[in-house]
Amino acid sequence: MWLDLGVYDIHTLLAPLIPDQNIEIYMDELEQISRAFAVIIDKKSAFTHHHSLKISERAFKMAQALGYDEKKCRKMKISGYLHDIGKLIVPNSILDKPDKLTKDEMLLIKKHPYYSKFILKQIKGFEDIAEWGPNHHENLTGTGYPEGISGSQFTEESQIMAICDIYQALTEDRIYRSGMSHDDAVIIINKLVDKRYYERYIFDEFLKIH
Repeated sequence: MWLDLGVYDIHTLLAPLIPDQNIEIYMDELEQISRAFAVIIDKKSAFTHHHSLKISERAFKMAQALGYDEKKCRKMKISGYLHDIGKLIVPNSILDKPDKLTKDEMLLIKKHPYYSKFILKQIKGFEDIAEWGPNHHENLTGTGYPEGISGSQFTEESQIMAICDIYQALTEDRIYRSGMSHDDAVIIINKLVDKRYYERYIFDEFLKIH
């Protein structure tokens, strides 16, 4: 509710700028456009220059490993490209801050998945894509953010995105720390799986793609 209040009446604000027509985009074009957005998103910070691209690649491989059909695998790839699009609202002064974040700064960062979902839901045909990637900070126990979804609401597809996101974040260099090794990152994610944040079988499939 509080996040919705921050959006104001965005539809009214955007309506005069939206052309009165529908444009049909095929999957190949959609992948190209989504990848271009991923590059823009990743280049926002010097410490995430391959973040969305890597998550998209791993999510696609995971989807294939779990037997998803070709169309769904490609939708997973697109959702990976765009999972962090809401991060464009976060100032670089916060993203690249070397010191501990203030409470307000942390709250702003925690809003980015919500805005990712809000943006993607505006696109007809993106109903699934808008749910999978933007839920990457949620977990099965309901202690994630921004919505605190849990159980069956936190789908297999969203769990794939979450595990890929955590792994990529842990192994990337950040201004306040160096990236971890593969083995160290796996140990941390395994502990989260033990706590029932994610299903064991999904993590096992993740390990197979490396």
